[in-house]
Amino acid sequence: MGAVGRSPEEIDVSDDVLRRLGDHPALREQVANALVNKGAGLGQLGRSAEAIDVYDDVARHFGDDPPMREQVAKALRSLHDE
Repeated sequence: MGAVGRSPEEIDVSDDVLRRLGDHPALREQVANALVNKGAGLGQLGRSAEAIDVYDDVARHFGDDPPMREQVAKALRSLHDE
């Protein structure tokens, strides 16, 4: 959604994914992706402080999990861009 200029909707969808899936172990990758997408949407809306908080959450929650390295790397790259 963010790629087509629908960042507010992207944030809403990401929030919904997070509410529904939370920390479900089998869905960690999807939750991390939802967080990264939410951060991107916030950044596109000029809400950098909120985006930074979201990217920090990704690194904090998933940083020690080797299978999640790609999502953590995306978050850290995006954090650097904010």
